[in-house]
Amino acid sequence: MAVTAALVRRPPVVANAAEVVDVVAELHARGLAASLEHRDPGDPAASTALLAALGTAGLARGVDVSARVDVLAPEELAALCSAVRQVGATVTLDPGEAVDPGRALELLGALRRDHPDLGVVLRARLRRTEDDCRQLAYEGSRVRLRKGARRPGGDGVHADRHQVDLAYVRCLRVLLEGAGHPVVATRDDRLLAIARSLAGRADRAPGTYELQLRHGVGQAEQERLAAAGERVRVHVPWGSASRWTPAT
Repeated sequence: MAVTAALVRRPPVVANAAEVVDVVAELHARGLAASLEHRDPGDPAASTALLAALGTAGLARGVDVSARVDVLAPEELAALCSAVRQVGATVTLDPGEAVDPGRALELLGALRRDHPDLGVVLRARLRRTEDDCRQLAYEGSRVRLRKGARRPGGDGVHADRHQVDLAYVRCLRVLLEGAGHPVVATRDDRLLAIARSLAGRADRAPGTYELQLRHGVGQAEQERLAAAGERVRVHVPWGSASRWTPAT
């Protein structure tokens, strides 16, 4: 599938919380939402402190924070959800590539009892994901759909790129035709176009789903989509361990 050159340039690294506040302020000024991923996830207090700084600046509401299930303990995740909720932000659980999705979804179910706005990342590369999307396509649910990192084939994995793309579209259709809030996280311009087409067929109103692109690349595309009425969220990895990897 074609990927525009503007969407694959290496983005800048956001090294610390002060820079994140500046980035979020700039995104707000452009009418874009922010998703924050701390690349030193073993220090959950850093994300809490950042959200406090964003709250002081009047920028926290509507921000989404990625939380790694493979690094943070359940009690740390619960504490982060509570702290984030106080400033009007949200949390999305990211299982990473190594965590069993079933375990992540069990944790999602347990935490959502107290944090009903909690979201989760699903990866279309896994064969089970289409069924997981069906289970999560209910009102109040929020799913960020990615392709997932390339890995060797197996019974539970789509290894061929074309098969992954087809699986992504099938998952998109399930989510967009459901009652939840899908977040379409991809750098693939063709998949973004397909997502918009499927949303139109499903009579999705603006704001009932999101398109998520990466910070520092494709700024013109971000603004074009926002100007067309789409809700665009920009994913901002940050921290001293932050390094660029191609978004999928």
